[in-house]
Amino acid sequence: MGIVQPDFWLYDYYVNNFAEENGKTLSEISMLELGNQTFQDIKLIKNLNLPLTAKEYWQSKGVKHTSVDLNGLDGALELDLSKALPEKYYNEFDIVTNCGTSEHVKNQFECWKNIHKCLKVKGYLLSANPEINKYNDKHCDWFYDINFFNQFAEHLGYKIYLLGELLFPYNGGYVIFASMKKIIESEFNFKEAEFNSLLHKIR
Repeated sequence: MGIVQPDFWLYDYYVNNFAEENGKTLSEISMLELGNQTFQDIKLIKNLNLPLTAKEYWQSKGVKHTSVDLNGLDGALELDLSKALPEKYYNEFDIVTNCGTSEHVKNQFECWKNIHKCLKVKGYLLSANPEINKYNDKHCDWFYDINFFNQFAEHLGYKIYLLGELLFPYNGGYVIFASMKKIIESEFNFKEAEFNSLLHKIR
């Protein structure tokens, strides 16, 4: 899906906020990016002199950045989020970003389990995904609503900082942006059928 101005400001804000509240420099922060994300907004790129990819941006700030994408492009690890990631990535990241990637993953249960397992306690999950009935239905198979993120947070012990709609002009429609902190270490305690019932599959 890529990154445009509204979600870029939010990602940047929460990464810097995490650093400040934990007394860390950006070079001490580890980030996992789902997908190999690119900046979509030409004006944003020109005005801020941004590189093409999110990886280049965060690495220029010193962040220890890892991205995962089946295509293996732009320095991403060629791993399948529909399957359990290697255990060496569990409890490894201060920030996990999911900017329009999870909706393309076939196995949602395993994908979100990976997100939860890879994020450290006190780490931030930053997510922007297509909202059901408010986004181009040809973009992906899976769509989300506010309730999904509320239930995810309640089940797994996350504190929600921001949860709401953002207009994403590319591909047409609204995404749900969620910023939440993992408060406690917990098992991914959803049953698969229960978890999938919170999602909207249109194809």
